[in-house]
Amino acid sequence: MGYTIKGGDVDIILYFDKDNFRHVRTEYKRTSSAGIGVRPEDSTRYSATNLKVTEDFTDFKAENGLTLPHSYRLFYSITGQNGTTEIEWNFNLTEFALNQKLDSKTFDAVP
Repeated sequence: MGYTIKGGDVDIILYFDKDNFRHVRTEYKRTSSAGIGVRPEDSTRYSATNLKVTEDFTDFKAENGLTLPHSYRLFYSITGQNGTTEIEWNFNLTEFALNQKLDSKTFDAVP
């Protein structure tokens, strides 16, 4: 089950498990128009830029009364003038700190 948010030049789709409504995936997409050259024939050298970022949340387990994902995947892809670049990060979360005491100075604005 997905929920689409459209605003500005970014499309966001949130995916939820239909059985338990857990947030399992988010996709962010943005397309930038191709540049314009000084002369018409120069413009053909430019192409649109497509950016896509995907987050996947899996391996849900109980942690202090909350069901949280223990695996997180972030995938980044950009395609444009200089070709395609793809980067993937995978995290296995093993430790959660909930309801921690924070020093009030943590939230002080920096002058």
